[in-house]
Amino acid sequence: AVVSTQSTGMEFNTMVNRLLKKDVVARKKQLHIRTYNVIPLSENSGLVEWVDNTKLLRSILLELYNERGMGFTRTELNDTFKRLKAIKQKPDERARNKEFIEFFNKRVLPRHPAVLSEWFRRTFPD
Repeated sequence: AVVSTQSTGMEFNTMVNRLLKKDVVARKKQLHIRTYNVIPLSENSGLVEWVDNTKLLRSILLELYNERGMGFTRTELNDTFKRLKAIKQKPDERARNKEFIEFFNKRVLPRHPAVLSEWFRRTFPD
C-alpha cells in the first residue's frame, strides 16, 4: 500500500509539473513541484535527502510567535503535551473528548495562532 501511495503521488507531481510548464505565467515564475529522494526506514518514517536552504517549521513558527511576544519555552511545550497525554488516558470517552476540546480551545489555540500564512507572504511576496 505504501509503494502504491508513493507511485500515485509521483504520478500526480508529474502531471502537475506538466500543467505548470504549459501555463505561461507559471513557466515565467519557474513554478514546479520539486521532489526528493527518500530512504524508507519503516512504513511511517524515512530519511529525506539533504535539501539546501531549508528551515525547520519549528524555527519559522517560533520566530513568528516571538515577533508577536508569544514565544514559549520547550518546558511549556512539554507541559502542554503532558497535559494532553493525561487527558487522553482518561477512561470516559465523552468526558475525555470534552476536556480535550476545552483545553485545546482555551490553552493551546490562544498560544499557537495560525501564523504560517504570514511567513508565506513574506517569503513569496509576488
